[in-house]
Amino acid sequence: KQSKDEAITARTTLDAAMESTEAEVRATISKWKETQAKAVAQKSLHDQAMQDLEVSRKLRGDAEPEIMYKRAITKEATEEAKLLEAQEAVEEAFQELNSKEQMLESKRKEVETKLLELNSKVAKSESDITTIMKELQDVLVKLGELDRLKILSPSSGRIQAILGQVGTNTVKEGDKLFEVIPDTT
Repeated sequence: KQSKDEAITARTTLDAAMESTEAEVRATISKWKETQAKAVAQKSLHDQAMQDLEVSRKLRGDAEPEIMYKRAITKEATEEAKLLEAQEAVEEAFQELNSKEQMLESKRKEVETKLLELNSKVAKSESDITTIMKELQDVLVKLGELDRLKILSPSSGRIQAILGQVGTNTVKEGDKLFEVIPDTT
């Protein structure tokens, strides 16, 4: 019973640990997808800044003052830096996700190993119980046999002599087995 209780407790603990680790993986997946979406949005902003810079380069000097061109260069550089940061964030989130997935797989293997150990202990305990129950049954059968072999004297007293045939284990009904001296108090 104790092994089964230990197995149930351990299973509950291991299940909780697995759920916790799986929740961490799900959160990391969400974070990774979020960083991907931000990187895509930042790529769009960078692409737009590059297009604006190209237009500003073509119009520079004629229809657009030099300061507008320099602003377009600055904006494109800023958007590119933000894009690089977003891409790095995606890579970091991916590495974290990879790490969490490896941790989850490691936990799964650990849980499986512990469950196999616990199941083995439970099976051994059940086998031990079966063996003990068989031995107990054998003892009870032997006690029953001994009770059947018990011979009660018709009178109380002390055995004076053992009669019967020496060297033989069998007696016939009616044979005298003992000479009894009665109590005389």
